[in-house]
Amino acid sequence: PENHRFAIPKGSHWRDIRQTTENVGARILGAMRAIESANPGTLPGVFGDGDWGNKDLLPDATLLDLIEHFSTQTLSIANLPEDELGSGYEYLIKKFADDSGHTAQEFYTNRTLVHLMTLMLQPQPGESVYDPTCGTGGMLISTVAELKRQGLEWRSLRLYGQELNYGTSSIARMNLFLHGITDGHIAHGDTLARPAFLDEGGRLQRFDVVLANPPYSIKAWNRDAFAADPYGRNMWGVPPQGRADYAFFQHIAASLDPKMGRAAILFPHGVLFRREEAALREALVKSDLVECVLGLGAGLFYNSPMEAVVVTLRANKPAERRGKVLFINAVGEFAREQAQSFLRDTHQQKILAAYQGYADVDGFAKVATLADIADKSFSLAIPLYVAGAKADEAEAPDVDDAVAQWRAAAEASDQAISDVLALLRDGRRAPAGPGRPDDSSSTHSLGASLDIDKTRWRRVAFGDVIDSITDRVDDPSQAGVDRYVGLEHLDPGVMTVQRWDTPDKVEAQKLRFQAGDVIFGRRRAYQKKVARADFEGICSAHALVLRAKPGLIDPDFLPVFLSSDYFLDRAIGISVGSLSPTVNWRDLKVQQFDLPALDEQKRIADLLWAVERHRCIVSSVRYRVQTVRDLAVEGALSGRVSTTTLDRVASITSGVTLGPARKEMPLWMSYLRVANVQRGRLDLIEVKEVGATETEAQTKSVRFGDVLVVEGHASVDEIGRAAIWTSDNSPLHQNHLFRVRAGNGVRPRFLMEWINGVTGRDYMKTVAKSTSGLYTINSTVLKAMPVPAMSLQDQDILLSVLSAIEALSRNLEYEIDALVFFRNSLLATIFGGA
Repeated sequence: PENHRFAIPKGSHWRDIRQTTENVGARILGAMRAIESANPGTLPGVFGDGDWGNKDLLPDATLLDLIEHFSTQTLSIANLPEDELGSGYEYLIKKFADDSGHTAQEFYTNRTLVHLMTLMLQPQPGESVYDPTCGTGGMLISTVAELKRQGLEWRSLRLYGQELNYGTSSIARMNLFLHGITDGHIAHGDTLARPAFLDEGGRLQRFDVVLANPPYSIKAWNRDAFAADPYGRNMWGVPPQGRADYAFFQHIAASLDPKMGRAAILFPHGVLFRREEAALREALVKSDLVECVLGLGAGLFYNSPMEAVVVTLRANKPAERRGKVLFINAVGEFAREQAQSFLRDTHQQKILAAYQGYADVDGFAKVATLADIADKSFSLAIPLYVAGAKADEAEAPDVDDAVAQWRAAAEASDQAISDVLALLRDGRRAPAGPGRPDDSSSTHSLGASLDIDKTRWRRVAFGDVIDSITDRVDDPSQAGVDRYVGLEHLDPGVMTVQRWDTPDKVEAQKLRFQAGDVIFGRRRAYQKKVARADFEGICSAHALVLRAKPGLIDPDFLPVFLSSDYFLDRAIGISVGSLSPTVNWRDLKVQQFDLPALDEQKRIADLLWAVERHRCIVSSVRYRVQTVRDLAVEGALSGRVSTTTLDRVASITSGVTLGPARKEMPLWMSYLRVANVQRGRLDLIEVKEVGATETEAQTKSVRFGDVLVVEGHASVDEIGRAAIWTSDNSPLHQNHLFRVRAGNGVRPRFLMEWINGVTGRDYMKTVAKSTSGLYTINSTVLKAMPVPAMSLQDQDILLSVLSAIEALSRNLEYEIDALVFFRNSLLATIFGGA
């Protein structure tokens, strides 16, 4: 034992596993747990919580073949040194990232970018290195790799990381271990809520080097706890609930060693200019911790077109850098091959030279003083400092790429639709054409023929081909996953789970699901909530977790089939209960359905998923367009104009109160209520009529161009929502609505957009008061609301941009509706007569 870094207990050696012929997965799991228990100081939990005992996923025959395959190799140190084991492991993680879509960022950060960040910080032997959101530990390992490349002593590095996802933290520990790192400390937990690394006095541990790629703009975090943070990490203020970016910023700053501490943090560009974080950013700049703001090109985040920014912090700047910040515009310094962006050595060296030189480089780098930054309202947006940077960088970082994806998806989807229409007309396979993928080019060939032959369909009991997974979790907060899917997160007609929450937000018993499982809302099945999960997590116990039995039903076909009215009508029919009708598994599993043969299932699934992918991309573009809309308002005004107050540009009037005496009043008028005013629009389906006096008709009525603002609501997020009246009629308005009438120097719609914008919403939350569960604002704080002072010409330019954005958004909505209608028509055609 003294010659080895870890112990292998009796019965847990490879040769013991190789002698097993039955229940192999359970035997492997037992050996793993025994090894973990025998090495409590180095390997606890390192093998994760894989479902080795599930014979449906890992049958004995598969595992035996795998074991025998590896047994043909001599896995000695001579044949497979530590570096190669670690590199192989990194390769597998990268492959997982490449294949797993947008969730890959959780596991893998572009290694060429990580290498650049490491070069900028220059870790030295014996230093401590920390990653507060370490994922699989790649950034930590990068520091070791850099010392090895330089021929320096790397074993003396002390590595620390914390990761929220339990499974990912286990991967990080295994990753460090396979790279030969013995002084590595990986903790599982929420860094913001419970930082794992503290000194003997209970204060945050300080580190020489911090490398981090925190999660972006998370909403599910404990803002109230951070406001009273016992570790003093709120020194610049408390970030908004919807964006925790500056919480991570402050945690990292507080974790820096005061003498040697330096950090490189990877963020999207929004942290540089968003108005809602203006006070935090001002405090960050005044702290003189910011050393460099490096803007990078698109696509360096895995499977995302978003542009990246690296902010470096240094606790003890050299004298010549104090009171200064270096801005580098490197948006063009990247290469792109096989749909992936990366930094070549030439790109890294150019950026590194500018960083180390810390001097102006025409069109590429600029050294700004803190006074320069203060003159620009403490915005760190790179175009404000570096000539030649993209003028629209702060407003629309990724829309062009999104629209390109949309158009490409539309072209592919249109071709698939044409193929199907041809099949429905004459039953023939559509001919191949230029640019059309063939069956060999993709597992989802868009041009594949359906060739449906219902004489080959066979009747099966639902439970014979599909399993109901009942892996129950009593304590969601200890489930070892970071995503909870409730029925409220399932959108009817959407075949993949696209929304979720964190397990710490829920209580009571839940169900565990794996990537590829389908979640079916069995309570109120008439809501038609069915979606496949592309990640692991837990879900509501009011759902069924359904899994295709291998070889009996195609996993891609399962969510398609469950989305059809053929299935849903039957599920609704067998629901029991009156208030909350529920589908029971014992009733569902005996239901008989006609299913296509496996090859037909595959063709049907290919087509429906092609349409679904197109719908998802269009939805993503629409979301980004809405984001650009917000940025257009905020970015056009950020730090560029002076402000006034609302009462100086508009008159503000309260509404009328209803009472019994109104029945006797001489006039009968329409009456707008809080329910009629939505954010940015009016809902006039139900408008009441009430009695009114002549005076009220003159002083309390609404006319064309008036903006109505909600005074009170049970949700603080809905306080102050505003809509504009665009009719020639003149109704009264409720006393819980304010009427804002624009003066000559301001456009009514400009006021509405500003009130509804990010800054306006944040202001309303700040001044709202809560009484008896209702949040309210009064006329005094509404009158004092800051409003940008812009010329009418500039207002008109901004409003014309918003009109164009809204027209695009409406077109995208129509396209989504058309795709959903087409999908439902396909499902009815395929399954309707079964």
